[in-house]
Amino acid sequence: GMTANHNWLCYPGNYDGGGAPVIHEMVHTLNHIVFEQIDEIYFYERIYDLAVSAIEKGIFATGFSWSNMDPQSTEAENMIHYVGEYWAITVEGYLMDQAGFKDSHDTREWIRENDPAIFELITRYFRPNLGNSVKVLMPST
Repeated sequence: GMTANHNWLCYPGNYDGGGAPVIHEMVHTLNHIVFEQIDEIYFYERIYDLAVSAIEKGIFATGFSWSNMDPQSTEAENMIHYVGEYWAITVEGYLMDQAGFKDSHDTREWIRENDPAIFELITRYFRPNLGNSVKVLMPST
């Protein structure tokens, strides 16, 4: 489902200089509906390790600490939220391409230079078109 959190929207009296909730949630929706439906193995074989690497390098800030995690859960269960947010936030930054709206992954150039592996994965599904628009490429089944 899409977010309905009014605190994330920019309207008179409620300025939010952050990202775009519609884009962010669209990325989650593409992941959970399209990628899962067609069993997009290429994506799923890569995204977990890319997210963990970015967190460990300190280029994707989450406040994550292994000591804060539930000891009864596996490492993968504890990381699942951050992996999903990493994908949504990095694609959101790629599509918005506006410096400064997040602490990292806010422009295509930043992503390409600082996190090239996720840039490669993003451009597998989202390709720059003429100008600043992006063409969405869905994997074939």
